[in-house]
Amino acid sequence: MPPHPHRRRLPGVRQESRETPQRQRNSHHPRPFKAAAPCLLRSNTQTDLSVYVCNLGVVPLVLVHARALLTSTPEGRTAYLDGDVRDPARILEHAAETLDLTQPVALMLVAIMHAIPDDHDPHAAVRTLRDALPPGSYLVLSHLGLDVYPDKTHLKVGVDQVNAAAPGTLFPRTRDQVAGFFDGWELIDPGLVPAPAWRTTSEKVSAMWAGVARKPAT
Repeated sequence: MPPHPHRRRLPGVRQESRETPQRQRNSHHPRPFKAAAPCLLRSNTQTDLSVYVCNLGVVPLVLVHARALLTSTPEGRTAYLDGDVRDPARILEHAAETLDLTQPVALMLVAIMHAIPDDHDPHAAVRTLRDALPPGSYLVLSHLGLDVYPDKTHLKVGVDQVNAAAPGTLFPRTRDQVAGFFDGWELIDPGLVPAPAWRTTSEKVSAMWAGVARKPAT
């Protein structure tokens, strides 16, 4: 399968070397719709190693499908954990059974943290995960923010409609608040920008801030 035109490699973090039929099937596994759900860790070792974390409070069947589909192959090992990003210690404990956390890791928190209210201290949860990773690791994070395009009022209307239907579902944050998730790490060019502008030429509009940062050497 040819690489995605906008996909970029993270230096020092191993990427999948090829798409096997098993991996092509795995890319279509059901996605959880419990908001405080998935993060992915991937290590830089001789083989590709991945750990997926999902909160199954709403869809326990996801774990059944994941265990059936996300099987290990000679190209790498995969683990799937029923967990919650608000319990980072448990995530790290189980991740260490599959990943070598002494080697650079990519931590992906994509469209997750805006499901965590401030009184659950989302920044502390991310900080715990980041602190456990060695220098050279990367954090990939996107987050809902109503100040991404302040003039696009329909974006706020959409968020309000979601929260009206299911109160406490979305907690948008400002760019400065989202930047706090990357504190102390080096943001990769182009920095923290609207998601469609991260190394693409897309003209799409999204109410998401997105960034990638690298943990510096200590």
